[in-house]
Amino acid sequence: MKYARSITILIFWLGAITALILTHDWPKAVPLRPGLIDLRLFRTAGYMAQTAANTDETEFAEQIVTDADHELDLAFAQALKDAERNPVVLSPEAKMLQARLVAVQKRLHSDQEQLSGLTSKAQQAPDSQKEAIQQNILLLQAQIALDQDDVLDAQDDLARASGDVRSRIQTLFEQHQRAEEHHKSGSVGAAANSAEASYHSRNLIDQLSAWYALRSKKNSLLQALDEARAGVAQLQSLNAKAEYDLLQTPAPAVVPQPVEAGGKPVAPSSPQQLAAIQNFQFLKKRAETLQRRIDDRRDIGGTYANWVFLITSNQRIALVGVLRSLLWIVVIVAGSYLAFSLFSRLTANAPPDNKRQTNLRITGRFILQAGAVLLVLVVIFGVPQQLPTALFGIIGAGLTVAIKNFASSFVDSRLKGLIQAEESKATTPGTATAT
Repeated sequence: MKYARSITILIFWLGAITALILTHDWPKAVPLRPGLIDLRLFRTAGYMAQTAANTDETEFAEQIVTDADHELDLAFAQALKDAERNPVVLSPEAKMLQARLVAVQKRLHSDQEQLSGLTSKAQQAPDSQKEAIQQNILLLQAQIALDQDDVLDAQDDLARASGDVRSRIQTLFEQHQRAEEHHKSGSVGAAANSAEASYHSRNLIDQLSAWYALRSKKNSLLQALDEARAGVAQLQSLNAKAEYDLLQTPAPAVVPQPVEAGGKPVAPSSPQQLAAIQNFQFLKKRAETLQRRIDDRRDIGGTYANWVFLITSNQRIALVGVLRSLLWIVVIVAGSYLAFSLFSRLTANAPPDNKRQTNLRITGRFILQAGAVLLVLVVIFGVPQQLPTALFGIIGAGLTVAIKNFASSFVDSRLKGLIQAEESKATTPGTATAT
């Protein structure tokens, strides 16, 4: 009964741990607020690309990164056009900083021209003048470095004072290009979890590890899919507004102007007509760009969905393996319990003073228990590489115990027979004399 209670407790704990893992749920990440350009889609694509664990996932990841990069390039181009179309009105302080920037740029250009002249002069100068010219070249190079720093400082000051959206967008675009170069340098699969590849394993530990890792990746992919779909809905709203503005703007009629014999127009086009044409082209291009971005995000969402389907299939394979291993544990435990009960019934009628039977019963129980534990450990941890050596060691230890008990019981019985024989011999002469 004690053995049965231990088995029941073991099965209970295994079921509780499995249920805890199966019902555990990760909290979802809080979405960040986008800035001038929404970089979340590209950053998420780059992060997920690092988790690609096999060839199929690598193809999905590369396709997503390509689409996200194309969509982000369209977003940068449109944002720059919007910034150029809506320039910022400079404050008096910003105008002073702009004048300072222009002056520093002129000084930098002048120093660069002087350096170019001295460099060409040094190639034609005699040896007696080359040293002095070289000193002036070094001084100009140092001055140019200072001028370049002043230009950068003036640009930063002007951007902060005026709220120059175009400069900020350009800075973000340069950061994006550096991130793209980092991705091209081979970051796909750099953070892949090796446990994901164990979903075909035949032991419980690897199967649980694979299921757990695949479940974590699936949650991340579902969050990325929701992010892509939310981006599609946002862009569709912007596209609807852009198309409405385009429909409300009549297409300008371009009337060719008569020209003279020399090719010069008699009456040049009015600025209003040119502005109307440019405005219509801008609105039309904006609507087209938004539609292309929507298509890119839909493609990204479709690829994420295929990736989720692949991970779900692997996760199901790992879950089936987990259930199969648990079933094997139940079968082993139940079979060992039945074998133990049958063996106990067969040896229950043995006399308690028979040491041979007692030792045999103890050895049999030990072998049954050790075999059940060994089989359960094999199901949980897998077949070790040194299993034959371990089996021979266990069998040898069991045989040693069995032979030892058998030999000791045999020797005890022989000694007991000899002692009884000696006692009978000693009592026989006395009995004869008394007669």
